[in-house]
Amino acid sequence: MVWLTGLLSLLALLGCKAGEVNIALPGHWDAEAVAGTGKVLSGSNVGSEYGKQDATANLNKPKSQHEPRRNPGEARVKPVLADPRMVIVGPTGAGKSSLANSFLGCDPRASDCMFEVCNDMNSCTKQTSFGVGPWLGTGQNFTVVDTPGFGDTDNDDEALIEEMMEVLSHTIDHADTIILLLKGDDTRFSNGLQKMIKRLTVMFGQSWWDYLVIVVSFWPYDQDSIDDRECFPDYPEYCKDEAWYAAQINAQILEKFGVDKNFTYVFSDSWSQTPGPPGFNTDDPIQQQHWQEETTKLWDITTGREEAFGFMTIDDILEENAAQRAEIKWLNDVITTNISKLAGFIQDNADNLGLVSGRVTVNDAHISQTNLRIDEGEAKIALSLHPVGSIISWLGAGKSLVSLPLGWQLCDGSTIMHGALAGQATPDLNNAGLFLRGGVEAAVGEVEQDAVQQHHHVDAGHTHTEGSHTHGSEEHWHHFSEDSAYYYQGLVVTSCETNPNPDTRMVSDVSDDGYTYHCVNYVDATTPKKTIITSATSTVHSASSGLGGIDGGQDSARTAAETRPRNMKAVFIIRIQ
Repeated sequence: MVWLTGLLSLLALLGCKAGEVNIALPGHWDAEAVAGTGKVLSGSNVGSEYGKQDATANLNKPKSQHEPRRNPGEARVKPVLADPRMVIVGPTGAGKSSLANSFLGCDPRASDCMFEVCNDMNSCTKQTSFGVGPWLGTGQNFTVVDTPGFGDTDNDDEALIEEMMEVLSHTIDHADTIILLLKGDDTRFSNGLQKMIKRLTVMFGQSWWDYLVIVVSFWPYDQDSIDDRECFPDYPEYCKDEAWYAAQINAQILEKFGVDKNFTYVFSDSWSQTPGPPGFNTDDPIQQQHWQEETTKLWDITTGREEAFGFMTIDDILEENAAQRAEIKWLNDVITTNISKLAGFIQDNADNLGLVSGRVTVNDAHISQTNLRIDEGEAKIALSLHPVGSIISWLGAGKSLVSLPLGWQLCDGSTIMHGALAGQATPDLNNAGLFLRGGVEAAVGEVEQDAVQQHHHVDAGHTHTEGSHTHGSEEHWHHFSEDSAYYYQGLVVTSCETNPNPDTRMVSDVSDDGYTYHCVNYVDATTPKKTIITSATSTVHSASSGLGGIDGGQDSARTAAETRPRNMKAVFIIRIQ
């Protein structure tokens, strides 16, 4: 850190003591009255040539030439500044001087304001200056410090940082709030700004982040600008409001400086305090309302701190460096001793390295086997897990004394809220008291109502009885007539061929005197007769099969309004994820 070495050498040769600076006040001022004057004190008007000289002008001169040059009667005093105190730091072009003027109640662009304002990209402020006056022109007296911009085209950041550190530690002494002023249209940190912030952290320690408030300039609050920043939920990529800006800057600070804090952000557009054309901003009630709201936020956090942040002096830094050197020397001794011990340990360990190497080889084999078993175990676990949609029975929270397992839901018709089945209803098995049965996948979820399978009954048989009845018939007969009979008594006649009549038949008859055979001319003649049947009625008696209901007394059968097997009730649950 060449700049710090030069600064320390300069102050040592000049013989300055910590906390002192040579200031020549005008004749009509005194140190006690400065706090209430509202005047600007800076390197350009604190009075002495010493206060204005280049910080590196006397670096290589003999020690005798470094005595401070003071005018006759000039006192070595520190100005009495009003509290609270705010220090504004930030890149060139962010509007630090304009903001400081606005805080003092000035028109930020008027020529009679306390701090000079430039209209180009180069910094007008080349030295640290401060002003004392009423807050917003009407409130309590306070001190505001304007620091040089960093990273402009002059490439004089080193000298500016040295001068700023000198004024902050020896003149300002402490601050209630350190303002980091950033442009609202840029969320990037320039190299110059990064270098300045890192130097501040080195010089003042990490605790200075606790006093940092980020103020955003170039953030207009006219109605058109407010409308342009409005966010719409359906188009988050176009949202560029205050919350978005704060998130961007917080991320940059975390990335570049490793600081993770939720900083306070104040969106105060100093140009809202410019009257007249082109914007007539002071006539816009919306802009003035936001200016009051944002500046009140800054004032409240500044005045609400329990203690201020003290800037370290060169003596403080030297003392801290001396303590750090002593600590470093102690650490070096400890490290040297430990290194010697470690060398001995390393030699001892080298002897055991072969044994350890062999054990490592064995352990590698065991690890490989263990990994294989783990893989097999994981495969078995995966197979044992119920897939989503599985339904199992459970004793319920009351009986099992455990809550419903994660990823499961009761089968009570409730809506599934999570997982692949989200939006569907669980099967209402529990309330309806349904059993589960197998089926094809296409029929999954169908509910079948009570039914009895088609079947046959065994019939023991039955008979019908009928009253008896008879049928009656009158006797009748048939006869024939004989013609030209030829009797051949006592003879055996075997043929009637001697009779030429074609109707001749041979007949026989048995008489008392023996057999008589004769031939006759046979002609049938039937005497008409008829059969008379007496009517009768058959009576059949009715009979039933004798089937009845269930006889519980015979076989201990149980009856109910439904057909079911023996069962035990449980709660069905379904896996949903």
